[in-house]
Amino acid sequence: MKNINRNKSQINSEFFSGIEKCKVLLKRTLTPKSFNDGELVTGEGLTALVELYVQAINTPGVIPNVHSAWDTFVTDKCSEATHEAMNVYSAVVVSKLSNQLPCDSEDIRKCHETAFDQAIGEFQAETIGISSITTERSISFFIISQSFADREYVTWQTENDQFTREACDALLKQLKKQHLDPILDQLHGKEGAKVMFDDIVAGYKKIEQDYKARATGAKQVCAAVFSEFHPELMTEMQQYLGVLKQSKDFDENREIAAKAYQEQEKIKLEKEYELLQQENLQRHKEMEMLQAKQEEEKKRLREQMEAETAVQRQQMENMVKARMMEVEKHRRNFMQENQVLSQRLAQMQKSNEGMEKTKESLRQQLLLNQSRQRQVQKP
Repeated sequence: MKNINRNKSQINSEFFSGIEKCKVLLKRTLTPKSFNDGELVTGEGLTALVELYVQAINTPGVIPNVHSAWDTFVTDKCSEATHEAMNVYSAVVVSKLSNQLPCDSEDIRKCHETAFDQAIGEFQAETIGISSITTERSISFFIISQSFADREYVTWQTENDQFTREACDALLKQLKKQHLDPILDQLHGKEGAKVMFDDIVAGYKKIEQDYKARATGAKQVCAAVFSEFHPELMTEMQQYLGVLKQSKDFDENREIAAKAYQEQEKIKLEKEYELLQQENLQRHKEMEMLQAKQEEEKKRLREQMEAETAVQRQQMENMVKARMMEVEKHRRNFMQENQVLSQRLAQMQKSNEGMEKTKESLRQQLLLNQSRQRQVQKP
């Protein structure tokens, strides 16, 4: 048997013809099973049906029902698929964002979309051929997955905003210590007379430049942190200007320049704050549009579900009616055939009764003839 292809000539040809017949039989018999005229019953589904059906049989007071067993299997399968989809989403997000915060909010959004697409792909792969007809369950669990992903997305954004604020606060303190504190220490020390207001302004500018170059995380949070820190810097600058006024070498022109710088910084900050507000407003509009789009998608899915459910219900009703008509037709045919058979049996019975009477008449005639024959033979 191991070398069957090499030794075909030594094997009876009927053996190979039998194999071909067996193949045809197997292909005809082992076709994919389906339920509800459309949903494929996989090996897993068939196993679940058997287990649930047997469980119902062994439960007192429960009537076994294949349809309810299938519904239970589909619900459990969709629930498991949803759980797996959530795990896939979490795994993708964690792998891409873990130890990466703070980062740009746009990076989190792109990661969210990628992870959600993979999660939906996992859900569809787990439920392929099972929930193609039961769209209500499929859509319900899809909405659950989407809600979970949206909550996770908001959580990651909130956590990123918090990390961004902490990192920006720490950076500003570090830059102030690096660029401004040495000048202020000199101002209050023995060599305070050597400190010029331009030195203080240069320190503030260096803080701003390095902050914008090195601050990482959510852009709107970075801007908000600096916006909150800026008034504090301006207040300190005004205090140091008062210290410089006490210097015998103080130049009023420098005071005017300092106030002009402060005013410029104030106007600049107001413009940046206005741009930040516009950006936040635009982002809020985008979020509202996204939410509206999601609501429209949910509405479309619900309408699709209702339409497909109505079609399915109508198909089931038509099938039931067709089957009832077919059963009624078979019943009538059976009754007609049964009536014809009864008539034939009655005719046969009547014929048998006639034959019995004929046989009895012949028997009586035979007995009479035998009696006469015996009388003739007597002397």
